[in-house]
Amino acid sequence: MTGPLSSSPTLLGQLTAGALAINSRDSAHPLPQAFSYFADLPDSAGSPGALSSGQEVLTATTGGSWRVSGGYLTLSSTPPAGVSDCYFGTPNLGSIVTQVGGRFTFTTTGPNGVAALGICNRPINFKSMPSMAMRFFCTPTTWAFAVSAGVDNGNTGQVVLASGSLALPGGMIPGTQYEMQAWIVGSTATLRLPDGSITTVADARIAKYAGNFAFCENSTASSSDAVAKWSHFLAATGRAVPGNAGIAPNAGPLAAVTFPRQTLPAATAYLGSMPLKPSLLAGGSRFRITLDFANPATASTTTVNVRFGANGGSADPVVQSAIFIGTGAADVAKVVFEVQIDAKDAAAGAITSLATLTRALGTGTTGFHNVAGTPVAVNQATALNTAGAQAYLGVDITGTAAATVLLNGLIEQVK
Repeated sequence: MTGPLSSSPTLLGQLTAGALAINSRDSAHPLPQAFSYFADLPDSAGSPGALSSGQEVLTATTGGSWRVSGGYLTLSSTPPAGVSDCYFGTPNLGSIVTQVGGRFTFTTTGPNGVAALGICNRPINFKSMPSMAMRFFCTPTTWAFAVSAGVDNGNTGQVVLASGSLALPGGMIPGTQYEMQAWIVGSTATLRLPDGSITTVADARIAKYAGNFAFCENSTASSSDAVAKWSHFLAATGRAVPGNAGIAPNAGPLAAVTFPRQTLPAATAYLGSMPLKPSLLAGGSRFRITLDFANPATASTTTVNVRFGANGGSADPVVQSAIFIGTGAADVAKVVFEVQIDAKDAAAGAITSLATLTRALGTGTTGFHNVAGTPVAVNQATALNTAGAQAYLGVDITGTAAATVLLNGLIEQVK
């Protein structure tokens, strides 16, 4: 792994490795002791032998196995019966793990299938399970927090201490990345859920079962379950909750959402969205959507819609629609949308989006260009609910031919 971790006083400091990786959120300790960033790794059978931070990886699998595919750590295949439990973990980090984090997406809307993070006192061994101070897990629609007594504490197994539904209408969107993070201080765990909300859980067993090992986990019980795909994982020791006094949701820039390389279909493709809490955003909050396109062979007209609404899909209102033409040559282009919340209101909210196109010609003469003949376009959408409890800033794309390639994409908060 290359690239520094920025030391940021905001809620999200960002670990980079040629692209955004999991956020450390702790400027006092700018590099976690253990981390992996899978987007830089080539496809391979099995899990990586080492973390990006250099330590040995400890894995345990039953029913399925790990692989790296398309920049994600995920299951190698879905077992015929669908039952699998796969752990990707750290070695002994030398002291109590107090922070774990991960970024992931699900393959389908589920509703079942589990992505989990955990802290335990020994390596995972299915014949002799460790005690777990934390097993923080999510399905596409729900979350739960559990502790587990291993062989050294009576071997009574998992006890769920807290659970609930995620504030994500319809559940997590396949292909959209979500983030889970957790901190333990003594007998209290602070959790950042994939919907951006914060909750705490207190129980004496959190401190009693704490240990020097951490893991991320995939678990399925049916061949129809959603499968988690991890792009980032971290574990750290000696970290308290940022600020040592809880976390205000959206108190700093939100976790960036990335889109992998893909050939766009000739129909509408909803790439994904960033979940927001509009009521916690200030007027003037700004976001940037960056899309890198290539048009390798066939001429295609591509329509990009920036959407904002409560659905997290193509039913949300359009903030800006931009149409671009790619010739049959090897044209490439970068399209950037600068999006700003102008007015916060439940019915008369306003958002402005400025689209800028930078193109680079291949062998053609016209290149990837704005159909209106200008590299810049702007639009303000009104009558939006920009003060609600939950909303999504997202992107969908429609092409006239299955030819345009999205090289990569990113939604990030910049202010």
